[in-house]
Amino acid sequence: MSYEERALLQNRRFMTWVWVLPLSVVVGAAGTVVTGASVWTSVGCAAGIALWFVLGSLTLWARR
Repeated sequence: MSYEERALLQNRRFMTWVWVLPLSVVVGAAGTVVTGASVWTSVGCAAGIALWFVLGSLTLWARR
């Protein structure tokens, strides 16, 4: 397998977790609506990015 093929495969595995991003934004927005504190939208975005990175990295690490 060439370098390019390996890179594309790793990118595909990492992107399988991209659904975490909109889900976390929705949860954060719901928290904002319920509590009235706008900080929850930002927390949801930050948590989604962190969770996506962690899950994607773990997926790549586990499939070595």
